[in-house]
Amino acid sequence: MRICVLSHSNIALRQQIFWKAFAKMTGSQILLVSPRKWNNLSCESFENKNFKLLAVPVTSEGHMAGFLWAPEAFKAIDKFSPDIIVNQNEFWCKSTIQVRIWAKILGTKWINFVWDNLNVPNDFCKGLIDECALVIAGNRQAAEIHNTKNVVVQVGIDINHFQKEGENGVKKGYDLIFVGRECYEKGLKFIRELEKEFSVLKAKGVSYSKMPEYYNKAKILVVPSIDIPQWREQWPACIAEGLACELPVVTFDSGSIKDRYGSCKAVKIVRQSSLEEMKKEIKLILSDDKLREELGKEGRKWVINNYSHEAISKKLCEVFKNAI
Repeated sequence: MRICVLSHSNIALRQQIFWKAFAKMTGSQILLVSPRKWNNLSCESFENKNFKLLAVPVTSEGHMAGFLWAPEAFKAIDKFSPDIIVNQNEFWCKSTIQVRIWAKILGTKWINFVWDNLNVPNDFCKGLIDECALVIAGNRQAAEIHNTKNVVVQVGIDINHFQKEGENGVKKGYDLIFVGRECYEKGLKFIRELEKEFSVLKAKGVSYSKMPEYYNKAKILVVPSIDIPQWREQWPACIAEGLACELPVVTFDSGSIKDRYGSCKAVKIVRQSSLEEMKKEIKLILSDDKLREELGKEGRKWVINNYSHEAISKKLCEVFKNAI
């Protein structure tokens, strides 16, 4: 298959590494289109045998709803002649309308990936949904909202990058690790309370290459996110990454976390905003080294089976073939 993937998130190294792995595992030809700059990140074009990354200017580096791709992206897609175009921006983004026009001009099937597990599509978005060949959702709430049965996350975990360090692991200098933006919806007020009883490592702005080192410094990954009217957790890749490093996880029941991670025994999901329930689980895991080790091994095994590059590539490949 010849697959063109357009997304502002392609600027992230995690995405690029996944699609390289996908190309290698499936024998597909991949053209990845990314903004040249986005939210203080930058990206440079490159290519190898089955994979090409094209970094192009966009009209806005701000909110994803307002950006459009530069004309050189269309020229590159036309030259690439894809079997399918995969758009990884929501239906309410201007760039999605742009991709719909390009797909129509090129006579190419268009697949749209969505994370949005909150906003019900308006009539205009419903029109776009009806025009695309297939909708893939990253969680079941998004699938219900967009009326699709295809539920596959858009990126897999590099289990060779994210793993427990050393034969016996490195010294765990912290009880907990918190990964992500330090803001209200990510549970900053709960982190501040946890810091009164536990040592907490905050991994904010850490590069992709150094993240395994940070996970391995802690004993438990904590995810105290809460729902707000404008946002819900959609997948949290940090949970899969932490599990791959053999960290048990304690998290609030926020957004789609239970949907995506509820079947993993190493993920302890407690009632949203219940700090006492979260502390109880944390103390139980910290007090039992054997339990923590068993949960860690169970979590890594679960990620390998469900969210590794191989597992996600296989699921996506099946969906793409059905669309063609």
